[in-house]
Amino acid sequence: MADDHHNALVRLAAPANHLGYVQAFGSKYVTRLLQGSDFRNYRIHGDGVLRIHLKDFSLPRIDMVIGREEVREQARALLEDITR
Repeated sequence: MADDHHNALVRLAAPANHLGYVQAFGSKYVTRLLQGSDFRNYRIHGDGVLRIHLKDFSLPRIDMVIGREEVREQARALLEDITR
């Protein structure tokens, strides 16, 4: 989960090789089911920003500020698992 609690990546049990993305918009939530082929690339920047580029024109980029190193590592491992 991002530091501002407005978006999160979620490890899913099913369907296999997918993850969930949740983003808060006011009192509503938008969710996406993502698979490895949806990703262009991702990178964790020195300022704690996880930047994910997707192949979807309606959501081309996700930026998540993750201050805690252990949480950034969990996110990186999740993305590595899904994009292999």
